[in-house]
Amino acid sequence: MTRIAVFDTLRRTEPVLERIVKENKKVLYDLVNRKVEAEWSYREGRGLPENTFIPLEHYVTAGQDVGKDFNLTSAVDLYRCGKEYGFNLIVRDRLYPQNFDVVPTLPSLVEEVRLGLAGVSSQWFGAVITPYLYTINEKVKSGRIQQGLLMAMASISQYAPPETTPQLPPQVEMAKWFLKGFFTSPVTIKGLNAQERAEFERLF
Repeated sequence: MTRIAVFDTLRRTEPVLERIVKENKKVLYDLVNRKVEAEWSYREGRGLPENTFIPLEHYVTAGQDVGKDFNLTSAVDLYRCGKEYGFNLIVRDRLYPQNFDVVPTLPSLVEEVRLGLAGVSSQWFGAVITPYLYTINEKVKSGRIQQGLLMAMASISQYAPPETTPQLPPQVEMAKWFLKGFFTSPVTIKGLNAQERAEFERLF
């Protein structure tokens, strides 16, 4: 059974995630080199020009399974958002995780995590993906995040000459509209509790 690691704060996850990312980057360097070799072999064997497009399926299923001998770790951040559940995945950059839509139940969260990990494997040409499940007890108010982002974007308007741009730039107005609809009211984002962790581990 895969266990969920529990951290008190986001900061305490940093050394662990940095280690995972560092190890993954080493593996990805070799994997990409293998991919380049496979591309060369594919084109040379068919007498194709160097810039010929090669479909993804060739690497994963129809051809050489370029990534099958490589092992990557995907950190899986599990959390609760109001009455719903969510997660994100980290493989090569902890500052830019892959984010996914929230779901209403733990069983659906388990299914979405599985699909997400399968997607990572496909992205890296059939590499074996080992999940590192974790959750963070530290609570974050989404409403405060939303407010901070709105204020930051509004400040962009100070760089526009008032005589030529009397209103906020269209892209800023669009971003404000999007964020206002992202959460209808402040929602607390927090880690899974002991009961939720146990249920997820059982189903996963």
